Amino acid sequence: MGALLVPLAWCTVQQYDGLLQLTTRDSDVRRLRRRWEASETSVQALRTGARVLR
Repeated sequence: MGALLVPLAWCTVQQYDGLLQLTTRDSDVRRLRRRWEASETSVQALRTGARVLR
C-alpha cells in the first residue's frame, strides 16, 4: 500500500508534553482510504485489460 495523504484541513493539532501531534478523524481517513483503494483497483484493472489487449 502506498502513502496515504490526508488533507491538513482534516487534522487537529494538539500539544502533548511539548510535542505537536496531528490527529485526524478516523471516519475521514477511512473514507479517503476506501476511495483510494477503489481508484487503485480500477488502475490495476486498466493495466490488466491493457495487457490482455496486447
